Amino acid sequence: MVFLSLPRFAGFVLPLLIASALQAQTIPTVTTLAATGMSNSVATLNGTVIPSGLTTAWFEWGLYPANNTNTTTLVPAGSNPVLVAVSNVLSGLTPGLIYHGRIAASNALGVVRGRDVLFGSPLVTLNGAALLTNECHTAFTDLAAASGSPLAIAAGGNHSLALKSGGKVVAWGSNAYVQTNVPVGLSNVVAIGGGLDHSLALKSDGTVAMWGRNNQGQGTIPAGLSNVVALDGGDYYSLALKSDGTVTAWGNNGYGQTNIPVGLSNVVAIAAGAAHSLALKSDGTVTAWGDNGQGQTTIPAGLSNVVALAGGVAHNLALKSDGTVAAWGYNVQGQVTIPAGLSNVVALAGGGFHSLALKSDGTVAAWGNNGWGQTTIPVGLSNVVALDGGDYYSLALKSDGTVVAWGQNVYGQTSVPAGLNPPLTVTVSGSLDTNSPGSYLLTYTATNVLGGIGRATRTVVVSDTIAPTISLLGNNPLLITNLSNLPLVDPGATAFDSCSQGSYSVTASNAVNVNFPGIYAITYRSTDSSGNTGLMNRTVIVTLLRVPGDQNGDGIVSQSELDAVYAGYVTNSPWLYLTNVAGLGGTNVTFALNNSVLGSYTVQYSTNLTDWLPLGPATPRYLFTDTNAPAVPQRFYRLVYP
Repeated sequence: MVFLSLPRFAGFVLPLLIASALQAQTIPTVTTLAATGMSNSVATLNGTVIPSGLTTAWFEWGLYPANNTNTTTLVPAGSNPVLVAVSNVLSGLTPGLIYHGRIAASNALGVVRGRDVLFGSPLVTLNGAALLTNECHTAFTDLAAASGSPLAIAAGGNHSLALKSGGKVVAWGSNAYVQTNVPVGLSNVVAIGGGLDHSLALKSDGTVAMWGRNNQGQGTIPAGLSNVVALDGGDYYSLALKSDGTVTAWGNNGYGQTNIPVGLSNVVAIAAGAAHSLALKSDGTVTAWGDNGQGQTTIPAGLSNVVALAGGVAHNLALKSDGTVAAWGYNVQGQVTIPAGLSNVVALAGGGFHSLALKSDGTVAAWGNNGWGQTTIPVGLSNVVALDGGDYYSLALKSDGTVVAWGQNVYGQTSVPAGLNPPLTVTVSGSLDTNSPGSYLLTYTATNVLGGIGRATRTVVVSDTIAPTISLLGNNPLLITNLSNLPLVDPGATAFDSCSQGSYSVTASNAVNVNFPGIYAITYRSTDSSGNTGLMNRTVIVTLLRVPGDQNGDGIVSQSELDAVYAGYVTNSPWLYLTNVAGLGGTNVTFALNNSVLGSYTVQYSTNLTDWLPLGPATPRYLFTDTNAPAVPQRFYRLVYP
């Protein structure tokens, strides 16, 4: 009997043991952390999982808040209930686009998802040519720009908000309660929300800023509120989701809309209606509280696998993981009547009395009240990545950073302002010496408020295309004689570049026969480090006879040589030079030499005894007159033969 009873006993006890184990098991706990390592096309998604039973984790990401079509590789998280860090590096991202991501995990009891986080890097665009021809050291005009799509849009009752990639907020539309007067200095904003007549902003440090109407305390932020990760505004109250999965609410509580249900936790998303509140839990279930006059807080039976929520004035929308939509609440104007066949939805938005859905192909569907054209989708609207709805109008953000609005515009709420995609600050690193030819690598960097870094590099070439400048030493032409049989003494030349980058060696070519009269040319050549070659010629004249008095053979009778040759012709002075012409008493200066056996002389004049200019020949052979002497009384003269 014992043996016969064992199989029956075993078969009876085993199912009880399995049921007991399942009953003890709970769903995993997941937390999405901020993305890191965001640079151009790469980003790292991060999160934590506390397993419960055999647990698997992964990340869902894409351009849309609830897009789970992109998933990372499944990671076994184990079964021990200890914190497990999970990360995954994404590549192939498009710079300039903002993505959404969240951690997810599953065990035998189902799937849980963390909150949505934004990630992405700005696009840095280089303008202008990379080649810099800069022989003369002109300043380099560095042209680069960076931009990123607005991070988010939000609609209030009759005003609109946009969050720029630099962390600044722009608001437009109704300003009766200064709800579009963005506080001066507000920066580092990572999320925005719109109430009926007030505006909310979440800063990167987890604190909240508010402006606009505060008649019901909707703008009086609770003391010490921190670690906020999401927010939304109702008619006269505000909601905030904290990083620990709890919810805080403040403002009007006439319908219990700020009475957070006891024990509410593991919340990953929130939404506000006019006077009711919604919370999405990590297990895909929905909690609602506040005004239920239209059944808006009565959650449809069996609603599960929800990945996103949206609230209208008195109706709600829920997006399920399979891309279908559920709706409940006020339906007098068809706002909860889901269009037949609506599928592949990735995001939702609730207007006052209308509903909006974003499909995975970037197109928009709308239904409900259309009194102001708020559900008439603009022709050709595509590539949409985010939506929101005001009382009687709709907003859409496109992937290229443009914002489109339609519907009522009584308060200018659909008059989208220009400049929602302003440039980010670009910094440049890397050395560039415009005084030295070579190749230089520059890196251009821009950072958005999410910490995403955009980079671009370019090689700047400082080229040297001007040949060295050659300067001759001594006189040109250089006159020699062949009678003395003296070798040619060439003073040579020097070379340097036009930007004073340095001097270069010079080589001379071509031969001069000092024993044969004629005109010769010496070519001087200098080549710089870039291969640019400069050339200069000097004329060399080999004369048949040496000029009388030209003792050194340079073809010019110097002062000392004139003294020696012509001292006997000037009885009252040892110099051939004439000076102080005005004191001679005549209008012209005339000078003559006697006993000269040579032909006509050439006369030169100077005012400084250094720079000599030709005056003309002395005729018939050695007589000359300076008719300009009275106008320039301090002139000197010398004779040169021939």
